[in-house]
Amino acid sequence: MSPINRFAINCGLRLIGCLIVTALLAGCWGARGDGKVFLTGTVNHAGKPLAGGSVLFSSEKSDGGTALIKSAGRFSVALLPGNYRIVVRYDDGSATISDTGVYVPGKSLIPERYGDAATSDLTVTVTRGMQPLQLDLPP
Repeated sequence: MSPINRFAINCGLRLIGCLIVTALLAGCWGARGDGKVFLTGTVNHAGKPLAGGSVLFSSEKSDGGTALIKSAGRFSVALLPGNYRIVVRYDDGSATISDTGVYVPGKSLIPERYGDAATSDLTVTVTRGMQPLQLDLPP
């Protein structure tokens, strides 16, 4: 076998090996062995994206999850498929701990009803392959 043929065979085998590894990594990257799916979305208030805060997802059937709101109001969280009540919290950062050790939240910068699961009317049904969630909170 000539050196050129040997070189071509080695390059072909390396290419096939790289393609197999890439396919395996791509297949595993988006999958979760725990059955959860990634939910992404944005939170806007009065037409503008929130600059911080958190989004909490609670469910009677699973543990739910919490996501930090990042730049441009974006968030992402891994959840089991199902129905969730959504709580959005965004305050002025003045939260403290009282002298008795009780957490005192900061002043909410969005309507307070969204900050409590008992009063929030925000809900979502999480399914595999769903589009990003858009939460538009009125003033």
